[in-house]
Amino acid sequence: MPSMGLRARHIAAPVSLHVSVLVVLLASLLVACDTAAVESGTSLSTSVTTGALPNVRVAAPTDCNLNAACAPGMRLVYSAELSSSLVPVTIDAAMTVLDNGDADVAVISSLEPDIALGGRSDLVVLDDDKGMIGPGNIVPIVRQAAVDSTGSELMTTLDAISSLLEERPLAQLVADVETLGSEQAAAAKAVAGANVSLPRGSNEGTLKVGAQSFTESRVLAHVYAEALNSAGYTAEVVDINGYRSTMLLSIVFGDVDLTPEYLAPLADFIAGYGVIDWSDPAAGLAQLRDLISARDLVAAEASPAQSTNAFVMRADKAQELGVSNLSDLAALLPRAEAVAFPSDSPTLMEGSGPDDPGVGASGERVVDVQLILLGLGFDPGEPDGYFGQQTRAAVAQFQQSQGLQADGVVGPATWEALNNPNPIDPGFFEPEPPAPPGVAPPSTERPDSGSGKVVYLTFDDGPNGTYTPQVLDLLEKYDAKATFFVTGQNVTSNPELSARIADAGHSVQSHTWNHADLRKLDRATFNAQVRDTNAAIEKAVGARPSCLRPPYGARNERVTGWLAEEGMQMVLWDVDPQDWRKPGANTIYSEVIEHVKDGSVILLHDAGGNRDQTVQALSRILETLSSKGYRFVAGCN
Repeated sequence: MPSMGLRARHIAAPVSLHVSVLVVLLASLLVACDTAAVESGTSLSTSVTTGALPNVRVAAPTDCNLNAACAPGMRLVYSAELSSSLVPVTIDAAMTVLDNGDADVAVISSLEPDIALGGRSDLVVLDDDKGMIGPGNIVPIVRQAAVDSTGSELMTTLDAISSLLEERPLAQLVADVETLGSEQAAAAKAVAGANVSLPRGSNEGTLKVGAQSFTESRVLAHVYAEALNSAGYTAEVVDINGYRSTMLLSIVFGDVDLTPEYLAPLADFIAGYGVIDWSDPAAGLAQLRDLISARDLVAAEASPAQSTNAFVMRADKAQELGVSNLSDLAALLPRAEAVAFPSDSPTLMEGSGPDDPGVGASGERVVDVQLILLGLGFDPGEPDGYFGQQTRAAVAQFQQSQGLQADGVVGPATWEALNNPNPIDPGFFEPEPPAPPGVAPPSTERPDSGSGKVVYLTFDDGPNGTYTPQVLDLLEKYDAKATFFVTGQNVTSNPELSARIADAGHSVQSHTWNHADLRKLDRATFNAQVRDTNAAIEKAVGARPSCLRPPYGARNERVTGWLAEEGMQMVLWDVDPQDWRKPGANTIYSEVIEHVKDGSVILLHDAGGNRDQTVQALSRILETLSSKGYRFVAGCN
């Protein structure tokens, strides 16, 4: 396939380009060693056999450890452990790190290496000689609701737009961003110069085209928006301020209507590494469509253009080390057993969407859920058809018993399990403790009995440049302290905002590097998720976290044991208004106020999608609870 034809060679082409680095998320899902950990000599504990190997440093985006064409691929295909050699970098910065001599290898997104590397005769691309990298054709992912509202002509138009993205024009398109000064200008030039007839169409409102936080994704989003506008639609680009996992959440929950994505990276991210067979890209596209259909998403046809990972070295260094392909590079890295990554239910099928029964929902479907849970021995409260906190807790407990993401929402996989449950361990029928473990703050923070009630506000998934400052302003207004469970990748992207959280007296704790389902990770990747995030937090705020909140609440005995070995406490929650579903600010507010008690741990979100409802509800929550005599205390300090 074309993406596997990157032969090791000197680069010679006359175009200059500020390189766009590959981004692949998730999930659940994207890990790397923090720069501070690398500089301090900290490395990951992995089951590898080390010898007298050169200290080969690999500059790669911060999602490398969960990118099938990076660390997991090197482990699976080349039996090499890349994690401990990583120098994590921000998007578009890998080549700068390579040029500065701070890395020996750079992982870049290569539309076409001859153009992407701008005629650099001092660089070589290492051949993927064992076929690790799958096809990176551009595929528009669309919400079914957007297709239903515009008609089938939309998909036909998107197919035509994709057809104009041929290999060299696509590479030139990204190069034009630098010469023309903006993604929109480069996109307008490409669409105006394309010899493609676009089917006409129209829509009510505006189609929102999602763009991830790197140059290539942004310019592609502008191409689709520009072409849709020229075909009679009304479209605009929306920056989602994140990468693949954030993009998936944004499109599932309707913040955007469509987004250009990459075939193999997206399918591998959803399904689990090493699951998709890329010997037939057409079959891979069919599998991708099956995977996303569970979330009411559809995929248009793939473009002929591909954007694939490329491992790049300085020519002199490659000659010095005798490296011309990835097998040669693997021989210089610590050895690792090939890990068979889980192939169980895909993330999007396990997870839940905004239309699935969850907090605030009512009606016959909720009655059905409650009656089934009662029949299975769980206690959802009175089967009254209203999905409140007791039903949420029962659903989450049932999901935990079935090995599903315990998000407390009845998505497709949970519906299936309710009707065909696996045998349930009697231990799951034990009542949950009134407060989750690992949340109580130091005694100096906790007021004496009778001096007031305490509530622990917690915020997940940030920091986010739009919503976290709004949350911080509200907390300051009410003299409230909170605990922020942050992802390592967002801390790395927003170090100043992370420092602001800590400087305001709030607690900054871990939510893994990229919201990964810890149950699905091998030990080396688990270590990277935990240790890289700890290092990123310590670098940004000056203090290492002591607590971790597992994404989705997903844990098992293995995860609990590993976390204890890392010396960290697991933090859950007991009041969850499921604000991530965007059930309405009134529902978020009422679910908190009606169920809060002294010592409650409240789960809210300051990132991961549009959080306007959360901010609106938070203002009222703070006002009401303050009037009721509650103090807001930060935990895990």
